Amino acid sequence: FFDWRFLLCYLLFYLPVRQFAGGYHCSTYGGCYALSCLMFLAVCLGGRALQVPGWKLPVLALGALALLFIFWQAPVMNPSNPLSKRGIRKNRNSARLFVLLDGAGLLLLSLLGTGLILLSVSALTVFSVACLMIAEKLAERRRILQ
Repeated sequence: FFDWRFLLCYLLFYLPVRQFAGGYHCSTYGGCYALSCLMFLAVCLGGRALQVPGWKLPVLALGALALLFIFWQAPVMNPSNPLSKRGIRKNRNSARLFVLLDGAGLLLLSLLGTGLILLSVSALTVFSVACLMIAEKLAERRRILQ
């Protein structure tokens, strides 16, 4: 069902930036595992669905917009994982470095002609990180309003 390259792209584009960008965290390990599996499934299925001729530029644009958002907003802190000012600065700088590396990776995938599927999986992966950051920002806003 899935190609091993999907997992490789997902892990390379997800883990480094997610570690420092922050965002939504489940309250239990079981919830975290389930959400992680669902996200991987959605990214892989989405990557397959985006196999439309001529969609290379929109896929690149989606990845670029997600990376710009991450670069601008990282780190998004969760109340269960507070950071010191030094920690915030370290995470921001690290997230920005990995955003630049992910951007270079997206460009490389588009230039190598590896097929639209790996580019789509990678772009959707960074988009999923941005979605987790947005989810935490919305949750924070709800907490403030209550």
